[in-house]
Amino acid sequence: MMMMMMMVMMMMEKVMMKTTTTMMMMRRRRRGRRMMVVVVVVVMVVMMMMMMMMMMMMMMMMMMMMMMMMMMMMMMMMIMIFIIIIIIIIIFMYKEKPKCVSFDYIYVFIQGTVVALWF
Repeated sequence: MMMMMMMVMMMMEKVMMKTTTTMMMMRRRRRGRRMMVVVVVVVMVVMMMMMMMMMMMMMMMMMMMMMMMMMMMMMMMMIMIFIIIIIIIIIFMYKEKPKCVSFDYIYVFIQGTVVALWF
């Protein structure tokens, strides 16, 4: 890239030399403008490189976030399943008239949840 810039600068100098001596003032101004253009181009290239790096970092972050989101979704799904099981157990409890059976259900459910958590 630096070599390319040097080549461009050399070309600019040649163009300047070709211009007549009567346009000395204009040449100086032009040279300044050209220098400004080169600086702007360099800055743009650097910005593009930075943007690419940022994009890569963002992509990596997004991938990490996606993994985290997947984990969170799995956790949420597990919680939802647990909630559904609890609701079903409650419905069964309400359907069953004797209280001792409902208590047994609760005990079994607690044991099941403990085993599931262990797993």
